[in-house]
Amino acid sequence: MNSDYYLFLVYHHPSGRLFVIANVLVMICLIALFLSIILDFIMFHKQEYINKRKKSIVETGTMFMFFLFYCFLLKRGWGILSVSNISLKNLLIISGTLIIISGTAINIIGRWYLKGNWANQVTVYSNQFLVEKGIYKFIRHPLYSSIIGMFIGSSILYSNISALAATVFIFVPMMIYRAKQEEKLLSELLPGYIEYRNKTGMFLPKCKKYAKSKTSRN
Repeated sequence: MNSDYYLFLVYHHPSGRLFVIANVLVMICLIALFLSIILDFIMFHKQEYINKRKKSIVETGTMFMFFLFYCFLLKRGWGILSVSNISLKNLLIISGTLIIISGTAINIIGRWYLKGNWANQVTVYSNQFLVEKGIYKFIRHPLYSSIIGMFIGSSILYSNISALAATVFIFVPMMIYRAKQEEKLLSELLPGYIEYRNKTGMFLPKCKKYAKSKTSRN
């Protein structure tokens, strides 16, 4: 796309102006997310009070590597869907942006509730406590689900099938693997975690009827 056409799109095309606004909001969300991650490292990346720690290939570094790969797919433009209908295009831009904003909010709020329980590697602290407040009443891993949502939202915003496929087939399995590692350790060492796991969803809220039946069987 040449620069003259791009300027025409931005200033004269309805979706162009909306797209620019969406990109500004996405940038704000990314800055807020990165700042919250940096604060976690500064405030809660502690070495003392560790009960047990297990290194995982899925941690902040590898998640950032996926982020770079994801950005590469978007930049290359592979898998972009051509949407000519203005109303549909606007709907994709708005819905994708709202998902990204929601994911950012859930991630930051989840970190606020988690506080000192956060760790880059799979860790259980000797002074760790079970967090069941806020979003943790319904979801065990809101930080992971929110980032998944942000990647999906970005795929919708940019109408990119390859980015969506990378999220579903690479990033989601990464998060499931990491979450299961954490849950195995927490089930062994954190009192009450098994009961908490049975009544909550991993990434999405669990159906109450299903949660009750599973708890009664245990």
